[in-house]
Amino acid sequence: MGERLLTMANTTTTGIRERITVVSAGADSVARIHPAFDERAAHLLNPSRRSEQVATAAAGPQRPIIGTEKGTGQDVEIDPADIVSVPLHDADGNPIGVLFPSQPNDVECFVSWASMRDRTSDEYIRPSYERIPASPSRPEAVYHHGPFIDAPWAKEVRRTGIPPIYVIAHANPFTYTVQVRAKGSLATMFLDGPSHAGAIAANPYVLRSVEGNEFGTLLPASCSPAQRRGSSTGQFAAEYLINEAEMDRNIHMPRGIMFFGRDAATGQSWLGAETVVTETGLHLPQFDSYWGSPFASEDRP
Repeated sequence: MGERLLTMANTTTTGIRERITVVSAGADSVARIHPAFDERAAHLLNPSRRSEQVATAAAGPQRPIIGTEKGTGQDVEIDPADIVSVPLHDADGNPIGVLFPSQPNDVECFVSWASMRDRTSDEYIRPSYERIPASPSRPEAVYHHGPFIDAPWAKEVRRTGIPPIYVIAHANPFTYTVQVRAKGSLATMFLDGPSHAGAIAANPYVLRSVEGNEFGTLLPASCSPAQRRGSSTGQFAAEYLINEAEMDRNIHMPRGIMFFGRDAATGQSWLGAETVVTETGLHLPQFDSYWGSPFASEDRP
């Protein structure tokens, strides 16, 4: 099998050439790819109402995990044990995180990506630049993936020798998408930031990955959760994980689309991060970083 390239938006093939497959994998959508879905997810979650809840969360006990059912728009309290999750392992079988699948090919794509022998994303990312925007005749944008650069978590990984804990789920600026076991079937649910954070904090595969990795970096690799700076679902998730779930670790939330590349022939996988360039040529950061580790001063780029 040749190189496969995945993105965190919709896990649908968005382009193919001889050795590369491009797939989307964010919450069920990314605004520029599926704008109608983004609007629906935002309406169902009512971000302003959820933001008010988050603002008062620190005053009381950890809140229950609430999901919004895709089909009905109803809010439902979820047992974290009912959220479908799959462990991620490295090439030697060591636990390195969790996948919350919600699309048909997620397990095949992302479990294989995590298990490549040369997983360059432990220290590096590839800036990904939009070259051809989406249009009525071309539903998916075309991206160019640049050379490797240090990731925001590179110093920490080099200091500790421990890779990031990866959490992969479909997301957009308003919501994360998960599958929940309900009444003998699977229901698609949208989670806001704190509810997704609660699911992460309670997940057995995450807990297994943090053993012996007390302050290691947490990388929720989803599309665009930190796109809306100051009021994003990624911000609320990170703050909940650090303040409420007491995860004393650095957390890096993507601002844009994530691309997951792997090449079975070479055993290499890599992570691309959408990069916005201003009119003056300034490359904006690909991640918002939340420095919750007691060693944060040593770990900042």
